[in-house]
Amino acid sequence: MNGKNRMKLAARARNINALLLTLALLLAILMSALIMKGIAKDASADLAFFYSSEAAERFESYISRDLASIQKVTRSRAVTEWFADESDWEKKASAYNEIMDCAELTRLAEL
Repeated sequence: MNGKNRMKLAARARNINALLLTLALLLAILMSALIMKGIAKDASADLAFFYSSEAAERFESYISRDLASIQKVTRSRAVTEWFADESDWEKKASAYNEIMDCAELTRLAEL
C-alpha cells in the first residue's frame, strides 16, 4: 500500500469511529433524558397524590367537626322546644344562646 491509500484508509477509519462515538453519545443522552423524564413524572404524580390526600383529610376533619356541631344544635332540647313553640321569646333566647355556644366552640376549634 502506498502512503496516499493509507491516509485515505486512516481518514475513513477516523470518520467511522467519530460517527460511532457520536451515535453512542447521542444514544446515552437520549436514554438519560428518558430515564429523567420517567423519574420526574413519577415524582410529580406522587407529590400530587400526597398533596391531594392531605387536602382531603383536612377537608374531612373540618366537615366532621362542623357536622358534629350541627348535630349538637339539632339535638339540643332548647332548640327543639323553640321550634315547637316559636312564639315563646324565652325559648327563642334559650335556643339562640345554645346556637351561639356551639358557634363559639366551632370558632375556637378553628384557632
